[in-house]
Amino acid sequence: MPNKSSYKAKARERELAEAMTKLTVAGIPVQVCSPYHLKFGPLNYYLGKGRIFRDGEMDPHHETGIDSFVELCSRDVGLASLPA
Repeated sequence: MPNKSSYKAKARERELAEAMTKLTVAGIPVQVCSPYHLKFGPLNYYLGKGRIFRDGEMDPHHETGIDSFVELCSRDVGLASLPA
């Protein structure tokens, strides 16, 4: 019989795969820092609780979840592509 930790590991793998699919479809290249942590520029996404942090900030972003992370990354990409 599988133990509880193997269920958690499979759920984490599934969550990571779903997040990577959404990010790939949106054209957002992220760095996988760990099975729990994705990074795009100054934005950090932590799977599980879905918290989003910006480098240098102590408090999490008020929005959570992969959809919010994708939206924030897309906005940062849009801002980066504007002429100076």
